[in-house]
Amino acid sequence: MIRTLAAAALILLAGCGQGGSSSSPPAGTPVDTGPVATFSISSDRTGATYPIWVIAPADSATGPPPPTIYVLDAETRFSTISAVLHDSGVRATIVGVGNTGGDRRQVDFLEPGADPYYDFLVQELVPLIGSRYRVDPDRRVLSGHSSGGLFCMYALFKTMPTRRPFSDFVCADGSYWQQPAQVADAEAGMYAANPGHDLPVTVVMGGDQYGNLQYMDPLYQQVLSRHYSSLRISEHAYAMGHVQMDAPFFNDALAILFPRAH
Repeated sequence: MIRTLAAAALILLAGCGQGGSSSSPPAGTPVDTGPVATFSISSDRTGATYPIWVIAPADSATGPPPPTIYVLDAETRFSTISAVLHDSGVRATIVGVGNTGGDRRQVDFLEPGADPYYDFLVQELVPLIGSRYRVDPDRRVLSGHSSGGLFCMYALFKTMPTRRPFSDFVCADGSYWQQPAQVADAEAGMYAANPGHDLPVTVVMGGDQYGNLQYMDPLYQQVLSRHYSSLRISEHAYAMGHVQMDAPFFNDALAILFPRAH
């Protein structure tokens, strides 16, 4: 397994509680993007209708097919995360998935609702995006924060070497305390269902010391202890606050997922 950051060497970013910014954005100039497209999709899996926001690179129809970044909680995160992506110079199509309100997110992001919501993303939304936009079918990133960060790990635990709808997971300050038993069962289930112990994905976990870091680190340690081959996993700690850490962490994750040659 490729281990990019040991838990014993956790890095507290953003001035260790003194405010300020996180690490520098990935190198590059801002990407020229097209307009924001908005539509909705009614899910047979969950029975709900979800608002969707999409921004694609302006040259996505003619240049190399870009990766896709799926951002949960789009009502509160899409504008901020898309701005971080634009400024980073990373060329990608960003898909914001709305949750139709705070009550709905606590249905979709937690078990048992996480199972049909996962099916909605993988079986309904991903194929729809693939039919409407020219994207790289082998590079899909899932980004979630708080309860969405919890779901981000649930989605990881459904990953097998032959079933990888998402290639990368960016899980920000996940509220793993909400369902500790279910999270433990899901993690153990992934290990049991993967006898080859191969997991060719990248997982970037970020937690805040004023938020959910204390609940994130044990989960990180558990996944690390499985010694999956091909897994790239890293843990990053912040001292900014539960909400405030989301954008800087996403920026740091981009530098890991899309490193640029200097």
